[in-house]
Amino acid sequence: MGKASIIKNINNSDEYKFTELFKVHYQRLCRIAYNILKEKEAAKEIVQEVFMKLWENRYNQTIKTYLEAYLYKSVFNTSINVYKSTIMHKNAINKDFQEEVSEENSINTDIFLRNLKKALDTLPEKCRMIYHLKNFEGLSQSEIATYLGIKEKTVENQLNIALKKLKEILFSHKSFFYE
Repeated sequence: MGKASIIKNINNSDEYKFTELFKVHYQRLCRIAYNILKEKEAAKEIVQEVFMKLWENRYNQTIKTYLEAYLYKSVFNTSINVYKSTIMHKNAINKDFQEEVSEENSINTDIFLRNLKKALDTLPEKCRMIYHLKNFEGLSQSEIATYLGIKEKTVENQLNIALKKLKEILFSHKSFFYE
């Protein structure tokens, strides 16, 4: 059956000829959509949508190419548009999620730093001073020993004590992380 007669039959609302057209091309059109989308149900929906639009617009549709070429091009373009839309949607969701995680991490960091300060306040004065010089001022153990006029081994011992106590306070009392 020629292009003109198929289009004429569709324009005349010949459901039988339209159904035949659907049956002949459905599987191949689904494969085209599937190759783009990699989702079987989405591919079927796109092919059905293309045929529905062809039927709904049968009275005022002017197809200037072969009907088969028109169907294949329509399925291809619709599949590409759906694919792009899906990618953009996934990217938007990922961006929102990353912003949430980033915001949550900065809040957790603020809470952690406040609680670290509280935990540091519980350390003995000398221990707290050595920890501060090492971790906040960036001094080496030998510089701290020289600055405070004590042995390097004392600095090392005090740092170990500070770390042990801070771990106990921060990690065994999880309520410190939440307000």
